[in-house]
Amino acid sequence: MTALDADLSVIGHRYRARRRRLLVQLAAAMLTTGLATFHAHHGDNWLWWLVAGCSALVALGTFRQLEDARNTRYDAERRALLTAATRPTDETTRETETDQ
Repeated sequence: MTALDADLSVIGHRYRARRRRLLVQLAAAMLTTGLATFHAHHGDNWLWWLVAGCSALVALGTFRQLEDARNTRYDAERRALLTAATRPTDETTRETETDQ
């Protein structure tokens, strides 16, 4: 395993760990929304509607974070690492200049 493979593996592991955390947070927010909606529907307490609304907003925000994490950060880190790995070093450039 080369250093590039190891770095790509670390980036992938960090992304999967963050994705797992966000999925757990999303599941908890959705469960809370459902339970609060159930209690609000079967009771006369307006506080449950407030809890349901806030939980729904948290779920929406978490879903957006999940999408942003997938689309931007992982790809940007991976692309930067691959670009740096394929960029010629100063020694390679000097050898090419002296050969000409």
